[in-house]
Amino acid sequence: MKYTNNSLYELVDIESIEIDETDTTAYDLSIEDDESFLLSNGLISHNSASSAFRRYREPQYQGAFPLRGKFINVRELPASKVVQNKEVQSMMAAMGLKIGHEPKDLRYGKLLLYTDADVDGNSIAALLINFLGKYWPELFTEGRVLKVETPLMVAKKDKESLNFYSDDDYKTWEAKQENLSSWSIEYKKGLAALEDAEYKEIIRSPRTFTLTKDSGFNNTLDIWFSKDSTPRKSKILGEEIIIKNNKSLF
Repeated sequence: MKYTNNSLYELVDIESIEIDETDTTAYDLSIEDDESFLLSNGLISHNSASSAFRRYREPQYQGAFPLRGKFINVRELPASKVVQNKEVQSMMAAMGLKIGHEPKDLRYGKLLLYTDADVDGNSIAALLINFLGKYWPELFTEGRVLKVETPLMVAKKDKESLNFYSDDDYKTWEAKQENLSSWSIEYKKGLAALEDAEYKEIIRSPRTFTLTKDSGFNNTLDIWFSKDSTPRKSKILGEEIIIKNNKSLF
C-alpha cells in the first residue's frame, strides 16, 4: 500500500502468510519491501479486532505487530539493555531493524502507528517515536513513520455513520445540528470499541499524518523522556528550557 497524508490509493495482494502457533495474535506476512507495516496497541491484540483485521486485510496487505501495554522508555538505556527486552526483539525482527545498522532493506517501507485516541494511546505512540528516533532517525527524515488517526466519536442515524477524530471536530458538527436527538452518539474509548465499519475505514482508508524530524528533534525527545524532570516541568509551564546535557543520543 502507498499512502498520502489523507488516503490510501493503491491496493496489493497478499503473497503469503505465516502464523506462529505459539502466539495467535502475531502475523508474519510476506510482501514487497515498499509496502507498509502496522504497529498497534489494540487493533489486532483483542479478539474482536483480530477478526476485523483478518476480514479487511484483503485485497490489500499490511503486516501487523500487536503491542502489549506500554512500550519501554529507551532514552537513557544502553543498547545492551534495550535488546534484552522481548518485545523490542520481536518488533525489530518483524520489521528487519537492527540497532547500530542503518534502516535499509527493511521488510516494510512505512511504519504506521495505531493507538487509542486518548492520553494512554498518545503515550504509547510517543514511546515508539522515542525508540525509533533514538536508533533510526533516518526513518523520520525519509517520512517513513506515520501516525494513524482513529475515531474518537461516532454519530449514527439510520444507515448514515459519521466518524469524528477530535472533540473539536465533533463539537463543530454538533453545533450545526437542529435535531441532535435523532442521532446516536457513541464515544469510542479505544480501538477495541470500534465496530466493523470503523475498522474497515482505518485499515483500508486510514487518515494519517507523517512524523518528521526537525532541528529540535533530539532536544524534544530529551525533554520528554530523560530522567531529569526539570525540563518537562518548564515545558509544561511555558518557561525557558535549559538542557544541561546537550550531547546527542543518536
